[in-house]
Amino acid sequence: NVIMKILAMRNILGKTKTLIAFLLLVFSTRGFGTTYYVSSTGEDSNPGTSIASAWATISKVNSSIFLPGDTLYFEGGQTFNGNIFLPATDANDPNNLFVISTYGTGRATINAGSSYGFYALNTQGFSISNLIFDGNSTSTNTNAGFIIFSDLSGDAKLSNISISNIEIKNFGKEGVKIYTTVNLTGFQNLSLSNLSVHDVMNNGILIFGFLTQSLVGWQHKNVSVS
Repeated sequence: NVIMKILAMRNILGKTKTLIAFLLLVFSTRGFGTTYYVSSTGEDSNPGTSIASAWATISKVNSSIFLPGDTLYFEGGQTFNGNIFLPATDANDPNNLFVISTYGTGRATINAGSSYGFYALNTQGFSISNLIFDGNSTSTNTNAGFIIFSDLSGDAKLSNISISNIEIKNFGKEGVKIYTTVNLTGFQNLSLSNLSVHDVMNNGILIFGFLTQSLVGWQHKNVSVS
């Protein structure tokens, strides 16, 4: 009886170790992420994790932290007032993209007012698609429509950013402005595709890095505009 009990305990312990190893593997891989929704019928007090419990405003989006692998959907055909800001605390994993897009019918419109429509600061590993950014009027808007910027030290290279199927219009400066201001800090594996950029006061799409006659090297690599 003692031998049988020992064998049974070994069997239980073996299965327990296997289960623990499996759970550690699952929870150490952030491939899943959380999906969030923003809707014209939502409430910012909602958890935002389903269409029925969607958020309502860009303010709620900006006050939330998004992890690598998360997804954020705006309701198609609807207009949301405000300016999407993506700081270094959001996304920031080139191997596990944070996705921003539209759900439902048509594309959602981000009504930027007099400021920018989208601004990513010192972050990477995100994809944004199927949205409209509207600055309303080149005479009243005072900013670029879509900004990706870094001023990180150490010649940092921010990677894996995708912008596709976006319309950007009625902004007082550039339509798309992607730039860095510190030495060889820059972006790599940056893709812009199927963009409609029109009715802006300055350049339509502008990508540049820090400039000096003494600097040797490159800021940006593998940039695709198609």
